[in-house]
Amino acid sequence: MTTYHTDTMKSQFRHAIADKKHGENCLSFIIQANDFAWFDNATMKEQMKLWRKQIRGNIMKFDEVNNLNLTDNDGNDWFIIVAQPVDDKHLHMNPFGVMIFGVLIGGYVYAFKTKENRDAVFKYLMNS
Repeated sequence: MTTYHTDTMKSQFRHAIADKKHGENCLSFIIQANDFAWFDNATMKEQMKLWRKQIRGNIMKFDEVNNLNLTDNDGNDWFIIVAQPVDDKHLHMNPFGVMIFGVLIGGYVYAFKTKENRDAVFKYLMNS
């Protein structure tokens, strides 16, 4: 079991924000790497294709109720989409949601800087 420390995660988050490169539009906390990662358009398109397959295979789900508009600890607005396993035994609380946004979110949190990008991804996924 991995232990997450709020100050460490906040520091990692701030570094990820500072390291953002042009064209990167989605930020997520990768649990296996214990760090944040940005998705550029090409990477996000591949991720979306994978998610569509997982939705069709009844492995992952995306519920509109989890499309959240949240503010981080530094007052910046983010637009969230959450990938959740269909089988609840694989569901976990995401440290990104808890430590950066102050909300308990089960699943994988993906944060966009614009509502339009988040909503476009969700629309694509719902047309599976």
